Amino acid sequence: MLPTTRGNLALLVHVDDLLARWSNHRLIATPHRVMADHDADIWPERYSMVYFCCPAKETIIDSRDLFPDEPPLYPPITAGDHLSERLNQAYQHSYRQPGT
Repeated sequence: MLPTTRGNLALLVHVDDLLARWSNHRLIATPHRVMADHDADIWPERYSMVYFCCPAKETIIDSRDLFPDEPPLYPPITAGDHLSERLNQAYQHSYRQPGT
């Protein structure tokens, strides 16, 4: 968690699991949550704007493109296949039949 003070402008970039994979974990995926002290009276003044960006679905994610001298931690995958895998993991419970 990064401390900040009220009144300062800040830009925070969240690294997600795709960028962590692409960078061979040189960049670490961050938890996507906001934690604040409810007693600090900052909730009414806090604003957040989110912009998501991602590579085209056919883009091949391969850490060897960035770090050719390092063994990759993951095999190459397209951005679209990676997203499909993550969505399947996230919503896996929704597809289960009762009793399974």
